[in-house]
Amino acid sequence: MPRTSHTKPNATGRSSGNVAGSRNRSVMQPPKDEPWVFETRELKESPAWRHQSISCRRLIDFLQIDHMSHAGAENGNLRATYDQLVEYGVSRRLIKEAIQEAEFLGLIKVVK
Repeated sequence: MPRTSHTKPNATGRSSGNVAGSRNRSVMQPPKDEPWVFETRELKESPAWRHQSISCRRLIDFLQIDHMSHAGAENGNLRATYDQLVEYGVSRRLIKEAIQEAEFLGLIKVVK
C-alpha cells in the first residue's frame, strides 16, 4: 500500500503544506490523562485486521476498552462475559464464533 503524505488543513479546510507533526510533535501524542491503545500500521494493514467480521471487531474493541479501563496493566488478563458482549453489540449466537475467529487470526490468545 503506498504511503501518502497527510498535511494539516488551514482555515479554509485546504492543505497548509505543513506535514502533521513536523512543527508540533504534541499533535501526534496520545491525549494527556486519557486512556488509549496502540495499534501499529502493520496491524491495520494486515489481512487479519482487514478481513475480520464485524462481530470479531466488536470483540476486539470491547477488549481494548477493558484494557484501557485497567490503565493498560491487565493485558493478558482481560475477560468478557457473554452478557457484556451482548450489551456491547455482539449477537449472542455469534460470540463463540467471534472468539474463535479472533484467535485464529492471531488477534487474541485465549487461555483456558
